[in-house]
This record gives sequence, C-alpha cells and structure tokens, in this order.
Amino acid sequence: MVKFLHIADTHLGYKQYNLQTRYNDFIQAFQFILNKAIDERVDFVLIAGDMFNDSKVNPETLSKVYQILSQYQDTTKLKLKKDIPILAIEGNHDSPIFSSQSWMKFLADLGLIHLLSGDYNTTSKTVTFTPYSPETNRGGFIELEGVRIYGLPYFGSNTPLLFPAIYEAIQESDDYFTILMMHFGIAGRDKKKAGINYTPELEKLHKKVNYLALGHFHTMYTFPMEDEWIYNPGSSEINDIKEYDVNRDHGAFLIEINASDTKNFEVTKILCENGDSQSKNLIPNRTFYSPTPMNVGASKATSFKETLQEVIKNLKAFGFKSRKNEDNINKSDNLNYPILVLTLFGTVPYSRLEFNTRQLREHILEELDILDARIYSTSIQSELDGIIIEGDEELSIDEIEKKVFEFMIDSNKNYTPARTDLLNLIFDIKAQLQEIDADPKFLKDHIKQWYSSHISELKGKEGKKIKEKKIQNTENDANLDDMDDLLGDLTEYEDSGEEEFDFEL
Repeated sequence: MVKFLHIADTHLGYKQYNLQTRYNDFIQAFQFILNKAIDERVDFVLIAGDMFNDSKVNPETLSKVYQILSQYQDTTKLKLKKDIPILAIEGNHDSPIFSSQSWMKFLADLGLIHLLSGDYNTTSKTVTFTPYSPETNRGGFIELEGVRIYGLPYFGSNTPLLFPAIYEAIQESDDYFTILMMHFGIAGRDKKKAGINYTPELEKLHKKVNYLALGHFHTMYTFPMEDEWIYNPGSSEINDIKEYDVNRDHGAFLIEINASDTKNFEVTKILCENGDSQSKNLIPNRTFYSPTPMNVGASKATSFKETLQEVIKNLKAFGFKSRKNEDNINKSDNLNYPILVLTLFGTVPYSRLEFNTRQLREHILEELDILDARIYSTSIQSELDGIIIEGDEELSIDEIEKKVFEFMIDSNKNYTPARTDLLNLIFDIKAQLQEIDADPKFLKDHIKQWYSSHISELKGKEGKKIKEKKIQNTENDANLDDMDDLLGDLTEYEDSGEEEFDFEL
C-alpha cells in the first residue's frame, strides 16, 4: 500500500487584515499538515501550487519556512527512519508565469522540496517531462513506490492548449499509478474565479492519468461526479472572508493506493475546523463567527452613539464576552479567539452619513474579547434623509474585477464565443502588468499564442479556414484586429480605472 497527502494553497507569508496573528495562523496550519504526514507515515506529500502567498517572499517568511522544512526532514529521519519527500509545483502566487526564477527553485536547491516542472514548447506545441534529477532536485516527473508523478507549473489562460501535448508526453503503463499535478480550477467550481472548462481534451487525459492533483481554487471538490479522478483540496486556511462558510470544505486529501490493485485508491478528507479542538483529524483554523444579521433599525436608538451601545448589547446576547483590562494574557495564539463577521441592515432615524463603520469596529474591539471584526453595512439606510450608501463592501476585489472583465467581454459580441477562456487571459494579463519586471515580449507572445488557438471561436467559419492553413506568423495578419481591440480595452481599463465603465455591480 502507498499513501500520500495532497495539499495546495497554503499561502505562507499572508498577513491577512495586516494582523501578525493571521500570518502565524497560516504557518500553524502548514505545520499541522506536515505533522499529519508524519503521523500517517505517508510515502510522499504533494503541494499543488501556491505554497507561498507572494513571489516576493520576505526574509521572515523564508526563514520560517526553511526552519519548518528542515525540522520536518530531521523528524522523519529520526522518528520514521526514512524520508517523506515533498513534491511541489509552482502556482500563480509562487512565481509569475513569465519569470524563470522563484523561491520554490531556491528551496529545491537547498534540498527541502522536489520541484516538478514539465516544459512546454510554444513553437512545436509539445510538452516534455524530463526525469527527476537528485543533483538538482528538479524534473518533469519522478517515480516513487510504484507511483509516477508528473508536474507542471501554472500556465494560466493557456492551460487548455497543453492538454493534447500532455496526453502525448505521458507514458501509458499498467505498472504505475499515474499522478499529474497542475494548478488551475475547473470552471463552475468557484463562482468568484474564472476556471478551465472540462473539455474532451481534458477528459482524455484520464486514459493515462489516475489522479489529477489540482490547486488554485480554495474550496475542496472532486470531479466529475460520475467518475471522480480530479481532486482539489482547497486552502489550508481561510484566505478570504467569503470563504468562511460551514458548507465550504477545505483542507487536504489522504490517499491510499490499493496494493493488490494499483488502479484503485481510497480517499480520506482531512478538513479544516473553525477553531481548534486539538483533534488530530482536523486542521486547526482561526475561528470566524458570523451571528444572525442584525437589524439596527429595530432598536429605539435615536443616534449613532446609541446604536453603538445597542450593537454591543446584541453581540453580548450572542455570547461574546466583555474585554477585561486586567487580563494581560495574549490570546492571539488561541485559534478559538475569534474574528467577528457582522452584517447590519435596517433603517435608522438619523442621517446615514453619521453611520461610521470604522468607528463601530473600533468600539467593538474595545468592548469585546475578540481578535478582529469585519463589518458589512451597505443595506443600512436613513428615514431622515433617504441616503443609501451604495457600494460593494461585501464583494472581494477579485469578485469586483471579475464583474468588470465580464462586462468588457460581453460588450463585444466577437469575444463571447470564448468568454471563459478570454476571462482567464485577461486575469493573466493583469497579473503580469502588475509585476515590475514584466517581460513585454513574453506578454505579447502569450497573447498571440492564445489568440492563434482561439481563431475558430472568435472568427467563426472564417477562423476555421485560417486555422486549417496553419499560418505560422500571425503578427502581421489582419485577423489580429480583434486582439488589438482587446488590448485597447485593457489599456483603457488600466489607465482610466473601472469607474469609467457604465455597468451595474
């Protein structure tokens, strides 16, 4: 029997809400998972991208990760008398897709991880998986305990172009259990993010791949329902407040491959808990607590000051305790020390402009024994002046940007046939333009490559004829007009800001 642990999106180094405590929470969840790997005596650990939260890792994070991985290696050798290798790929947060350098490569150079990175040749449209090298701790694939693991870094919107090439590059064998590790999400599995469509080309990979180990989306899922072979464990901590939901699982997969039938395997979900019960079977996470939405207009408060007191009174009724000044114990390390998620609504008898969310948050933190408070109050209005503060406090930046980009695509009917793929491309462009050392040539080639593979969708019958001619140089082709229009739209968006567009959020 072979056992392995599959995780992704640990986002080490993330200082959520600018709180050092949240920075520590992500580190603590990662440490728990590695200890779980030791307790389960697994044969290897998969990290399917976004081990780090940012490609520009600060010294504190790098030092901490070095200590954790070094201690992990020492513990496995001392306790188990063997190594439990960590096999990893680069996600979009670990390294920009146009960069040849990353801290993941540095960790591989130190021998702390085995970095899997197949190569894609854009000219020949072929994928090459070179054998793993113990000297460099890198390669396209590695063989361990009768399991062959292939890996590819993040390719963004061009990911679908790789599926046929991956199929040709992977060896078909009855002697191996085959794993492919990639970093992308299946479209529809996370409404906040653009994903990759489940196409016949992707489905065909299942003929050679027993287990597709994904990362990128922060919610746990398996796919497809009728024949599960795609697995995404989700994040190891709550990266966005919208991810807090008792019905949204995330964590890790523990896989046991049947010794007598290597094509069959058992999957055990290791879930994250909301808080810390000291359970060895649940990944401890910071407690997020969201009481029933509060109607601030139902009270007798006639001023914002009185509303402050009413909110505190109601929160205490929900079970929140008063902060005690004499208690000098630092509770931030206690994961049961919560983050409050408070939604307010109703009609107040004073001006809406007097309702100060920041002041309310500060008052809550002064009065109650909690770590932090996130307050949503866009549904509050005033019976005095009729002012409603419009906005999207409850939408994350990613969600707002997604709506903007969807509007841009839908405004031009030529783009709609490739709507999902184009949305992925725009996010890629945005991410690359944000990098100081962005490579304009790579960006141009990336867009040309995407466009040449989507001509038939964007140009209809005319595009099919063009594709059949197999034009090698599309740079001066008249059919690049649509791509120029897209780049023009994106330039407008970057230069003038989203407020220039007339759209409904």
